[in-house]
Amino acid sequence: MKSMSAHGDYEDLCQFIACQDAAAVKTLFLVHGEPDVQQTFRSKLLRKKFADVQIPHLHQTFDLR
Repeated sequence: MKSMSAHGDYEDLCQFIACQDAAAVKTLFLVHGEPDVQQTFRSKLLRKKFADVQIPHLHQTFDLR
């Protein structure tokens, strides 16, 4: 398995996510980072019971209503 990015914001994101109620979060969007790191982080979030973790494609749109 590849290691996570050494980018400074990764630890901040992990701390922020740890404080969230996964059941109350409708969707998470991962929009920064290398694709393999995004996939690894997405898998980690899914294991933490976040139900919908999206990695949008360029110019992909979502209805946020």
